[in-house]
Amino acid sequence: MTNNAVLARHGAIVSLGVLLIAAFVAFPAKPAKAQSVQEQIVGVYTLARFAGHGDEPTGRISYDAAGRMWAMVLPPGRNPITNESTAEEVRETMRGVITYYGTYTIDESTSRVIHHLEAASNPAWIGDDFVRWYRFDGPDLEISLNPDFENTLLWERLPEE
Repeated sequence: MTNNAVLARHGAIVSLGVLLIAAFVAFPAKPAKAQSVQEQIVGVYTLARFAGHGDEPTGRISYDAAGRMWAMVLPPGRNPITNESTAEEVRETMRGVITYYGTYTIDESTSRVIHHLEAASNPAWIGDDFVRWYRFDGPDLEISLNPDFENTLLWERLPEE
């Protein structure tokens, strides 16, 4: 190959590179579509902080893409129940246990998630709507019983593995 052919080929490659760079500048990639809260909330979370349950809270909450949810909050330091446990010991172990499931809706305009209860550890809650305020801290979810976010529950997102 002659020097002129090599120079011509090199010039063509450089020109192609310049054209590709110009195309990326003139037509940048479309930004990723922002996730809706409905999409962002989907996942399973573990309870990381809840003042009402001390330094080692135990709980899980889950939201799926079909609009179903479940929640479980367990007080620390519960004693195991055995076949020999008395009725009072069983009551003490179950005191403070909060579990329920149902569906949920999101009201983005007020930053609220509404849990529509279908079943619950307290039968009096069945059919109720539990209104909660939410905000995200990166992948994690903070939920409050009031819009002032006093005594919140911090839920850390679990990996999807």
